[in-house]
Amino acid sequence: MTGTAMTTLPKIDTDYMLDFLTDLLNTPSPTGFTDRAIELTEQTLKAYPFLEIRRTNKGALVATWPGEKSDAPRALTAHIDTLGAMVK
Repeated sequence: MTGTAMTTLPKIDTDYMLDFLTDLLNTPSPTGFTDRAIELTEQTLKAYPFLEIRRTNKGALVATWPGEKSDAPRALTAHIDTLGAMVK
């Protein structure tokens, strides 16, 4: 691949990921009552000093990962509330 920079992605720490996801899944977070899940996620993300973390006026958590350039931003969104049995 001439002229293309190859980037090696870091190895995924599956034990860490599974521990976090287990903690998150075991945290009650019904719609409208997501404070504990937001707090868990915020505390976990604080371990990464390069992230800019803030909450919106409505309590949503926003983590920004500054890049080398800002001309083509990307976003990832996710729900942290438990929807399961509440959807009819």
